[in-house]
Amino acid sequence: MLAHDSRTLELCRYFGIPHRMLNTFTHGDGGAAFRARLDALEFPPSIEVWDGSDDGALRYRISRLREQLVENRVMADRHITGLTKANKDLQRQVVAMKKQLAATEKRVAGMEKRAVVRVGPAIRRRIRRVKPGGA
Repeated sequence: MLAHDSRTLELCRYFGIPHRMLNTFTHGDGGAAFRARLDALEFPPSIEVWDGSDDGALRYRISRLREQLVENRVMADRHITGLTKANKDLQRQVVAMKKQLAATEKRVAGMEKRAVVRVGPAIRRRIRRVKPGGA
């Protein structure tokens, strides 16, 4: 612990905390020695707080963000347009396939009717031939 005043020194001694004396004021000079040592030090510049005013680069950063927003919107619109076109093409294909399926079902139904009409008499004839004595 760095004991910089009498209270800190008192606490360090009372609780047995290891400490070093750090006399910031030389007795009798009113702090002139401390001020001289402090003035001799070179500190890095302080960090400036942004007060909301334009710092020159702020306008550039905001305009760049706006450009990126416009670019993203354009890309999104192109993507949506492409997807919409693909969706319409798929819908056309589905409609065409449904028509094709309906036509195929109609043909199959017609074949079934003709098969019953043709097969029925042929089966009856064969049954008559097989019966003993024919009826």
